[in-house]
Amino acid sequence: MDNQAAAEANGNYVPIPCGDYEMLEIACMDGYEVEVHTDGRTIVGRADTLNVRADGEFFVVRLAGGALDTTRVDRIRRLVVRTRPARFESHTFTRSGESPTH
Repeated sequence: MDNQAAAEANGNYVPIPCGDYEMLEIACMDGYEVEVHTDGRTIVGRADTLNVRADGEFFVVRLAGGALDTTRVDRIRRLVVRTRPARFESHTFTRSGESPTH
């Protein structure tokens, strides 16, 4: 198990690559409707903002009913944009030792 996988397994925040973070920033700036895929769930809503706290960085999505869903960015595996036109359609988040894909 590499250092990033070990840190994630322990629940420790692992900063994500700048390119991955940039995709989240674009989604928020443009207010895209998105699907956020983690290892355990899928969140569907409008990209709202990114928050930095002592325990990590978080992607906030506004759900259909107006509630907010907050996901730690290092737990996101794939971001799919439902809004058209969009600057990108999807992005797969990299882990240590992987190559980025769009």
